[in-house]
Amino acid sequence: MRKFLIALLGALVLQLGLVQAAVADDTTTSSSTPAPSSSTTTSSSTPAPSSSTTTSSSTPAPSSSTTTTTTPGGTEPQTGVFDRRPASGPVQTVIAVKSITPCVPPQGASSPEVEVVLFNERDLQQGVLTIDELFQVNADGTWSGKVTVPADAALGQNVIVAACFASPTDVEPFLIYQPQGFTVTAAAVPPPAPPGAVSENPTFVG
Repeated sequence: MRKFLIALLGALVLQLGLVQAAVADDTTTSSSTPAPSSSTTTSSSTPAPSSSTTTSSSTPAPSSSTTTTTTPGGTEPQTGVFDRRPASGPVQTVIAVKSITPCVPPQGASSPEVEVVLFNERDLQQGVLTIDELFQVNADGTWSGKVTVPADAALGQNVIVAACFASPTDVEPFLIYQPQGFTVTAAAVPPPAPPGAVSENPTFVG
């Protein structure tokens, strides 16, 4: 069950950037909307002074509306960055993954580990993962490893997510890495031999 939590958290982190961009765009639009007029007409029976002066102001009334962007709170894990190379390749490609942001284990952690998963949209719909591998985390929080794209991997865009756990029995990660993309490409097909190829050392009969 833990591996699906990683996939969902990865998808959430991926979508969060889109949500923040949309909120920022909405904030810009709201700030450009003119404020409603707050002018008040007062009727007075007292005659105006003879030296009255009419002043025209083009300054718009200040807007009282405020747009606030709220960052999801709660007990979300910390986020970090990891590296994966290459960024694309056919099936059987070996992908090297390693930490850039170390996931330093919390005090008292027993056998901290990082779980690396690779999945696509179809995997999420079917409740499966294309790749699911575990690697040990060093005392300083660094880690590295290699995963292989399986022969049945779907072609196209995939997502790689990694998350750190304090122990093999923990379900919730204490750090999750920002997703990285990986494109599974079609295997290169060798070109066919040209027809009627002549041997370099022909043999003559007769």
